[in-house]
Amino acid sequence: MSWLELPRAVVLATWGTAALRGEIPLSRAAESAALPDDEPGPDGVDPAEILTVWRSTGVRTLRVVLPVPGDPRGLPGPAAFNALACDAGECVIAEPPWAAPGHAQVADATVALGLVPRHQAFGSALEPGSLVTWTAHVVDVRRPADVLSLTEADRELRMGLLQATRLLETLDVARWRDDLAGTWADLTAARLDARRLPAAVTPRALETMATGLRLRGLVALALTDDGGALSGWEADQRRGVLRGLDEVARRAVAAAANNVAVSGRAAGDSHPRSG
Repeated sequence: MSWLELPRAVVLATWGTAALRGEIPLSRAAESAALPDDEPGPDGVDPAEILTVWRSTGVRTLRVVLPVPGDPRGLPGPAAFNALACDAGECVIAEPPWAAPGHAQVADATVALGLVPRHQAFGSALEPGSLVTWTAHVVDVRRPADVLSLTEADRELRMGLLQATRLLETLDVARWRDDLAGTWADLTAARLDARRLPAAVTPRALETMATGLRLRGLVALALTDDGGALSGWEADQRRGVLRGLDEVARRAVAAAANNVAVSGRAAGDSHPRSG
């Protein structure tokens, strides 16, 4: 069975938010907030220490953004942080209590922290590993967060898939290479290992996240060439459709991860099943 690859920001933010809300111990969150083959880098921040600091300052929500170069939507700034996050493709942002709806804005408390992962692969295909370094940066929280609800994310996914399918069929550029058919089939059947996430991530959020991750993988595979495009115009149209679909998928995955902050569902440490 193939498993969908979870962004590191999603893992850290979901476990961290559950801990900051008091649903699980901080030690459990810090232990779980890394992928199985990850090793901590020597120069980064320690997730356990940063979670302790956040809890002491009243932070209860960690927000995921999955940006790419050219699409910084959802990032708070400054520009240097946005560039780092776009290059990494992911980040975690701590929402201070004064930035939450219903809380009065504190005049001199306009900053929070954002974490960006840097990772370097090592090992082999049989024994893979990654050296992961989380770096902390001051970010500006005066800019309203761009966060989708699950309902909005699901709607965008459905509409994006429908529009992309119609356009690709019209262009007749959805044909696929035989040598990649097996990889495509594996991605289509890949599942989300829900045991990697806390139970505060609802079943509905898990489903949305799995759909978004699966779609991102398929889009990345489809972008490795121009499919059946016979002209430069067709190739450009195809790439534009696929990149738009990746944007929809990224926003859906982030919405599912950020749902931990609004679900308020206290439960055990993790899901007992895969999804």
